Amino acid sequence: MEELVFFNGEKILTDSLTVSKAFDMEHEEVLKDIDRKIHKLSELGEDEFSRFNFNKTGTKYNLTEDGLILFTLSYDMNVKNRFIEAFKRIRNKLPSNFKESGNKLFD
Repeated sequence: MEELVFFNGEKILTDSLTVSKAFDMEHEEVLKDIDRKIHKLSELGEDEFSRFNFNKTGTKYNLTEDGLILFTLSYDMNVKNRFIEAFKRIRNKLPSNFKESGNKLFD
């Protein structure tokens, strides 16, 4: 099975390509959903949350766990749970003193 999440040295992430495969969706639709969520967050004054949790690299987005959960609220719960468990597995492998910088939902 392909890994759902990865550690980049600073954050535990997934990406929009992996999300589209896991949810059996077209990548373009996932990108549109993320763009819509970023726009809504901006309207609410939550640009900092967007900058930290949604990082566009080329033709895909890297997503933190909070970003994934927020943008997939209406997606299949079973698949979403697989992602959440994958984030937990990687987090449990990290040293106990490791803390992802800036990882917060809303202030």
